[in-house]
Amino acid sequence: MVVIVALHFWSLETVGFITRVIKSKSPKNLSTDFATCSKDDLLKWSGWIHGDVDCGLEIPTQRIQKTLDLKATGNLGLIAHLKHQLRIRCDMLMHFWRQLLKESSYSSFMADKDILEWTRESDGTVTLCGLTFLWLVLECIEPKSVIDTKEFEKFIRDTKLNPDCDDDVRVYCNTVVEAWDKLKLKHGANAMSANTFTEHLFAGLMTAKNELFLDFIKRQKIEWMTAPDQFKSKDLTTNSINLYNSLVLQETWKEEPKEDPNVIALTTQNRQLLAENRKLKKTSKQNDSQGGGDGATKNGPWFTNGVEMAGPPGKKGGSIPKWRTIKKGEYMKSPQSGDNHQWCPHHFGDKGLYMLCNSVDGKSHDHAKWKEMDDERRAKWEKKGKSKDKSGSKRGRTPSLKVKRKEEANKRVQVMVTEKGLDHPTALQIEALYTGTFEEGDSSDEESKE
Repeated sequence: MVVIVALHFWSLETVGFITRVIKSKSPKNLSTDFATCSKDDLLKWSGWIHGDVDCGLEIPTQRIQKTLDLKATGNLGLIAHLKHQLRIRCDMLMHFWRQLLKESSYSSFMADKDILEWTRESDGTVTLCGLTFLWLVLECIEPKSVIDTKEFEKFIRDTKLNPDCDDDVRVYCNTVVEAWDKLKLKHGANAMSANTFTEHLFAGLMTAKNELFLDFIKRQKIEWMTAPDQFKSKDLTTNSINLYNSLVLQETWKEEPKEDPNVIALTTQNRQLLAENRKLKKTSKQNDSQGGGDGATKNGPWFTNGVEMAGPPGKKGGSIPKWRTIKKGEYMKSPQSGDNHQWCPHHFGDKGLYMLCNSVDGKSHDHAKWKEMDDERRAKWEKKGKSKDKSGSKRGRTPSLKVKRKEEANKRVQVMVTEKGLDHPTALQIEALYTGTFEEGDSSDEESKE
């Protein structure tokens, strides 16, 4: 009851008002924010009350109570009068403590007189700071009636690396860990579970602006999601601070992305190629129906959407890019998609053809696997009544890059479910975090490149 009366006497909003007056980014309330009010915070507040009118919120190097000019005008005059009122409250609060505390209790608090005493600049006498004394009392008794569990949880949940901690990983980690420790100390170890704290910790760290740091946090989050019982938040904070310190030392933490001249050149070249491709498309649409392309004759060349084909439309080779029919080595990359292809002699009438590398490691073409899938696909077409005779049969189209990525994503999800023992929603969430985008389903068998 004594403490509650003292808090109301001081005014619960006074400390928050002080921090707002000097434009602090995180105003605090001595009552509701006590868990995050450190000794340094207290020393800064006390220093501002007893310091000069133009001092900032910083720990004083000399404990001298500056004389105030109460006749000053303007903003300095307003601040002088505010500090004068706060000093009066400090003196009255000290009188309050002397009257209500036992002599032995009062003497025990005076052991910290090095942070309580201020020497008046005007006459050299010593005065005690009542606000500091109140903080020492709260530190001693840790009243649960003043500190509420929800306030801790709200603080940990709402505090973010940006903008609350100005992108400083050390400040953010130390702030939320200190709040969590005090929460457990005051309300028990089960007041907030390790998983809940780690979830809030990741949410705060994900507001970082450095791409390399964000990539590290994403990988750590995947580890936590796959094995939450084995993950330690202490390791996350330690490793995050170490990486932050390294990036700061290398002066790359707040480095703005620079425009790469090579990227600029490639972008310009890409625009030119797109313009040329549009012209080729326009011309090919006019000539495809005649079995040719730009300057095409009966014997070719033939173009489809600007790509030279191995034959006229609707005939053998009409759907195969010409580069796939000319062997220049064992492997070749597609000029259109960049996919790896390997020369296989069992295609295109046994003349050979570059085929997509469809092995598990993506480094070679497995003809037996392709043949099995091709036979299965043909059987499906025949069952649906859509197959044609051999001379006019349609072959599978080249799968788009988007389809391939979905297939790869589905495979990774299946591995996590079958081998790692994860449930399907968790695996999907991890895959979404890993790739940035993911759509469930839409997985299709590998299509032929022929």
